[in-house]
Amino acid sequence: MASDAVQQLMGDNRLPPPVQTYLVTTLGLDTLARVHNAFEDANVNVSVNAILVANAYHVHPAGTPAQQLQARRVGGDIKQFWREAVAENEQAIRRKATRVDESPTGPLPVHAATQLTTAWNARYDFELLPTWKLSPNQQGRLAREIDKALLTMWIMSKVKTLPMARHDNIAQRV
Repeated sequence: MASDAVQQLMGDNRLPPPVQTYLVTTLGLDTLARVHNAFEDANVNVSVNAILVANAYHVHPAGTPAQQLQARRVGGDIKQFWREAVAENEQAIRRKATRVDESPTGPLPVHAATQLTTAWNARYDFELLPTWKLSPNQQGRLAREIDKALLTMWIMSKVKTLPMARHDNIAQRV
């Protein structure tokens, strides 16, 4: 039985059920660490082709163009699954070694930011001036830290308000 993270990655990358079964039962890729160490960067194409041949996909010119296209698609899905597993495993290794989570970054999705502002307006019955509003990136970071209960100290000189934030508006010709 594969771990939840491996099953999630397989589903996200649309690996066919026979390929999933082969990877878990035959190759024993049931954890992120095992998936990470299953292939080497230099030999990933050879390994993926071997998996495709073992699962009766027509990799070589013997198949029809449709069969070859399907084999390339599944091969690409396997490679993407492996790359994502490697990235997640490296994050887990880094998190375990430093005992610190990476700081959440980036703005919130539009609907989440709208919910925050409407909740603020409903509770306090006034809207903050733009000079007191946080930039979208810092608002997202603060919201994620509050959700995880991981509040950290911020250096005040690095806090940006809405007017100080970079606005990527499309320039209009006049």
